[in-house]
Amino acid sequence: MDDLVTWLREQITEDRQVAHAAHSRVEHGTERWYGKDARIVDGVGHLIVTHSWVNEIAHIVRHDPRTVLAQCDAHEAILDLFEYVCDSSNDQRSDEQGVLMSNPVARRRMRDVVRRLGLAYRHRPGYRDEWRWKSA
Repeated sequence: MDDLVTWLREQITEDRQVAHAAHSRVEHGTERWYGKDARIVDGVGHLIVTHSWVNEIAHIVRHDPRTVLAQCDAHEAILDLFEYVCDSSNDQRSDEQGVLMSNPVARRRMRDVVRRLGLAYRHRPGYRDEWRWKSA
């Protein structure tokens, strides 16, 4: 699980960097991302997306950098909670809701949550099939 958590944090960091770079295109004083001249190129300069591709515009708008940054925050919070729940030094403490952290069911459920979170990133290089969540 440690490898999965580390790999997921790397993916989230990359997503955050890309979203921050795209977010720099936001007009000051508005909540709109520039679209009229939107062009995305890969590392060698090949065009990936241009604003004239109607279907891609809808996708880009739906995945506004602010949305991606919020998703990064949420995914990191899930990983933080997982690490807290599974940290044996917390075994004698209770969280804010009074749930004993040494609860093996809580740990097993959090492992399931992290494996399911990993499914969102399974198409990326480095994902291992052994991390895949499997229903009981």
